Amino acid sequence: MKRILFTLTGTLCASLPMAAQTVTAPDSGKAGLPLTMEIQKEPMVSVSDMMKNPKWIEAFVYSFTPLSDVEPTLDAVTRDFYQTLQPVLSGENSNFALAYKMLKDEIASNGAKANASLFFTLGAVAQQLSVDASEQKNAAQAKSYLAEAVDNYNKAIDSFPNYQRARRNLGLIYMNSDDKGDIAKAIPHLEKAVALGARDASTYAMLGYCNFLQGNLYSAENALKTALTLDASNKDVYQLLAQVMLQQSRYKEARAMFNELIKKDMNNAQWWMALVNTYLAENDLDNCVVSLEVLRHMKKAETQSLYLLGNIYIMRGMHDMASEVYIQAIKEAPTQSLDDAIDAARSLASYGAFDQATKILDVIAKNYKGTVKDEQEMDMLTLRSNINISQGKGEEAAKVLTQILDRDPNNGDALNSLASYYAEMVEVQDGKEVKRQARDFEMAEMLLLRAEDLTNNQAKLRALTQHARLLVGKKDTDSLRKAVRLLERAQEIESSESVEQYIQVIRTAIASSSAR
Repeated sequence: MKRILFTLTGTLCASLPMAAQTVTAPDSGKAGLPLTMEIQKEPMVSVSDMMKNPKWIEAFVYSFTPLSDVEPTLDAVTRDFYQTLQPVLSGENSNFALAYKMLKDEIASNGAKANASLFFTLGAVAQQLSVDASEQKNAAQAKSYLAEAVDNYNKAIDSFPNYQRARRNLGLIYMNSDDKGDIAKAIPHLEKAVALGARDASTYAMLGYCNFLQGNLYSAENALKTALTLDASNKDVYQLLAQVMLQQSRYKEARAMFNELIKKDMNNAQWWMALVNTYLAENDLDNCVVSLEVLRHMKKAETQSLYLLGNIYIMRGMHDMASEVYIQAIKEAPTQSLDDAIDAARSLASYGAFDQATKILDVIAKNYKGTVKDEQEMDMLTLRSNINISQGKGEEAAKVLTQILDRDPNNGDALNSLASYYAEMVEVQDGKEVKRQARDFEMAEMLLLRAEDLTNNQAKLRALTQHARLLVGKKDTDSLRKAVRLLERAQEIESSESVEQYIQVIRTAIASSSAR
């Protein structure tokens, strides 16, 4: 069995030079819900996976056979040396450590006259020794051998610029590097290899892969299409080309390609999510739901996919289904962002699904116990109080708002909301008469005065207008004059035509009262 010199282990890391790209449903802004998913920018196939293809393996098996015009001519001395070296590298008893030493000695003895092929071969042997060291978990030695491989390939190219295999092998090393800067270095070497006649599917696929990582989508498309022309059965190249289509917003083409891939493997979650992105981009929410539910029932839906599905169900008015999906997301991934879970409850509440929103808050309290930050706790308390107010549960809302103010005395939303509760007009028995008055005028006014002193202009604006309405309810002239002054302060913060009209109405009432 031949020894494979150029198969490298490991996958490319997620830290890529491309900016994150997302797909957003066109109508999501109208709905007030985030119907957005990030397009996967990492290749769905790794270098190591691509190199498992038998045709790739064949392309990168070490060969001593020189290629005319694109490799240096061997002089008699070098040819004799290779006759000695070949048995050391061949067969099951190959000894790459010995070959490494023999090549180093031969290069040293030739000095400046060393044939470029010797540097190439030393680079190839060092590359294989790097693979062996990596398999033995010796990371430091693997790194050292790989650096030596790069150095010797570069020396071979410096000595013979048209060295096709040296350029292709160097491109492969750079392509498989964890350093994203090395990806850019791979491209010119691979392009030069192609120009020198490396017109095989594997070289074009590598070139397409690197251009994809660099965001050169047009170049990636051309290289990958050429690779498929030469090897139409290569599934890895096909799915990478489908990703290129998706990145280029060519959704119909991408969808057709991913559908074809799914027919061959129904259990590939990445392909299903890519399909979701194509539907989402064209606002085809029904097919989004179908694809997301397939993932869900396969138990391969990621947390963000479940939140997206829940958001779509809310838009469809299917609040119980949305709640069920949200709860699944929370229970399956309690370490995920708590903010997403709170947003889910908030979304349900904004659509009037108060019972479902309360259920989500209860599930959050159980599953995130001990990990909730103060700010998040305040958000949930505020949401609970708003739900209670919306459901007419004023007393319960007041208790929650009081809890908020105990923890954050300057919470503008809580001050204004609690003031609204105390300012609410209620019927009070006064002897034989029933009067309508504020539930607790003094408490409401005290809370509003506190809010008016805040630096938060929106909280201050709300307090000033609410305080003015409270005073107008008293109907006496002094209260009406105070109300005007409060509204004039509000206008200084944010001018409003409706508030200006309200001021004029109050002034008319004051004038009418004074004329009596």
